[in-house]
Amino acid sequence: MILVAVSPILFRSKQYLPGDKLPEDTDFVEAWIRAGSAVWKNEDSSRPAAVKAKPATALSGLVGDAVNSDSHENLIGRVPQTEKRRKK
Repeated sequence: MILVAVSPILFRSKQYLPGDKLPEDTDFVEAWIRAGSAVWKNEDSSRPAAVKAKPATALSGLVGDAVNSDSHENLIGRVPQTEKRRKK
């Protein structure tokens, strides 16, 4: 069994990305597993550990006054979400 990162972990000035093998000789192993940041995987697996990530993005644009905005939100740099612009 090997310890594999599920989310990015910075440990001893080294960045471990999802799918990277983590050091097992530390007191942080149980904390990483409890937090969901690492999991134990079978070492005999021939392909790299598959890690499922949740896509996370923020809407672009700065909040501020916009000229001729046709929604209740006045945003700069972002097209307002209106009924006309929604995908069907």
